[in-house]
Amino acid sequence: MSLPENAPASKRAIWHAAQRLFTENGFARTSVREIATEAAIDPALVIRHFGSKEQLFMETMDVDIGAAAFDGPIETLGERFIAFVLDADADIRGIYLALLRASDSTGIWTHLRAAHEEGFVRPFRTRIASSVGDPADPAPADSADADTRARLAAAVVGGLLYSLWVVRDEGLAHLERETLVRRYGALLQAAITG
Repeated sequence: MSLPENAPASKRAIWHAAQRLFTENGFARTSVREIATEAAIDPALVIRHFGSKEQLFMETMDVDIGAAAFDGPIETLGERFIAFVLDADADIRGIYLALLRASDSTGIWTHLRAAHEEGFVRPFRTRIASSVGDPADPAPADSADADTRARLAAAVVGGLLYSLWVVRDEGLAHLERETLVRRYGALLQAAITG
């Protein structure tokens, strides 16, 4: 989520400070006072503008994959999506890691689950379901199958993010980009097309 262009300067300053601090330090190690200091505002304004530290975290740690990542022919979506993930900017990586580190908090866990549903499962489901009747899709999906395939696809992507960004699997990190895109893309494609 991004702020509206007409948001007050103090709210924009809080949002940017919080996004940076949460990404660098995590949810638990970032205080409202630190955010206010970074934003050069009174700490009371943080609560006035965002309601709570948790709400501010959820608003600033929102990953927007974008519809373009799911566009194109269904039969090559796996490789294209893995290439997109590998090319993701540091902001997406930082937000993903901040969300993961904060996932033991009930409110944050709920947000993380919703982000998974809205950012990965729903767009994959929509894309898979839209391929029904597409001669390029060898296994057209009914709605239950589209949901299963979307959840499997999201899990495949999540596994890659975890391996690369959390445990920093050196074996994967040292593969040539094209090899990783091709081989991991084939795993994702198998989930997408069944």
